[in-house]
Amino acid sequence: VNAAMEHTRFALHMCEIQAKAGRFFLLEHPAQARSWRLKLVKRLFKYRHVCTVDFDFCQFGMQSGGGPVKRRTRIMTNSPKIAARLVRYQCDGFIGMCH
Repeated sequence: VNAAMEHTRFALHMCEIQAKAGRFFLLEHPAQARSWRLKLVKRLFKYRHVCTVDFDFCQFGMQSGGGPVKRRTRIMTNSPKIAARLVRYQCDGFIGMCH
C-alpha cells in the first residue's frame, strides 16, 4: 500500500509540474479509488481547466472472457478537448451488460 501511495503522489506531483508550466496532463485511475480524495488531488483544481471525467472502458472495446467489461474509470486533465471527448463514452448498459 505504501508503494502504491508513493507512486500516486509522484504522479500527482508530475501533473502539478505540468500544470504550473502551462502544459497538459492526464491522470487515469479507477473511479472508485480512494486516491481521488487526497489533498493533492484537490489542490490540482486550482489550475486552469482542471476537471475530472468518468467513462466506461467497455466503450473502447475492453473485454474479458469474450464479453465486454464495464470498468468505470476517472481521468483528471487540464485539457478541455480530452475531457469533452471522453465524456461521450458512457455505457448505458444495465447490471454490467454493455451495448
